[in-house]
Amino acid sequence: PNTTPDARIGLLRRMARIAEHQLHDDERAGAYWAELLALRPDDLEIVDRLVALYELQDRTEELAALLRRAVD
Repeated sequence: PNTTPDARIGLLRRMARIAEHQLHDDERAGAYWAELLALRPDDLEIVDRLVALYELQDRTEELAALLRRAVD
């Protein structure tokens, strides 16, 4: 299907929230948020959600890289 970039971002954001809050699937949610970050690197909600998930999962390497990227 031909989905506009904004529609795709909206769908991915919704899928990430559902995976995180309703399915309690942090890995899947993290994958969606990471895909969103590639599309919207300056979106603070996306960065915030990834930071929270990486902390929860003790993914220190990814967390450090994300925080370094946010500072640059």
